[in-house]
Amino acid sequence: MPHTSAVVRIYTDGSCHTGLRIGAWVAILLLEGEKLILKGTAEHTTNNQMEIVAVIQAIHHIKDLSLDFARIEIYTDSQYVMGIPGRASKFKSNDFHTRRGTDIQNSQLVQTLLKLLEVYPVTFIKVASHQKRTDVHDYNREADMIARAAVRLYIKNSAQE
Repeated sequence: MPHTSAVVRIYTDGSCHTGLRIGAWVAILLLEGEKLILKGTAEHTTNNQMEIVAVIQAIHHIKDLSLDFARIEIYTDSQYVMGIPGRASKFKSNDFHTRRGTDIQNSQLVQTLLKLLEVYPVTFIKVASHQKRTDVHDYNREADMIARAAVRLYIKNSAQE
């Protein structure tokens, strides 16, 4: 793996079988022409949780590689993830609670993501899903296919146990 890169591009996606609450997350990292795929699965989860986990895991992986980079670009089709940075000050001023006093959805994951965004220069780029073929959409489509396949495989393997 290279040790320096001006820009790290990351394509993330999450998937979840809503009935079984089995999910998967994927992050495709592009580092100086090399592609690295990170992925994982979880039980008792939601699609939004998997979308956030994909971003968190990707940033943690970049941190662990000790790369020298100018910025991280995260490409996502998740409107939920895209909205988190813009609501950061509201979340913090309300101590991550709703008006009714309950925790916001996915409070711990949102807090973890926001802490990472305070440290690392991250730009989020919205990808419209299921669009015509471009490099951006190809990587987004690849992340989506890997995540959905991981959910199917997890369910299949769980059924055989």
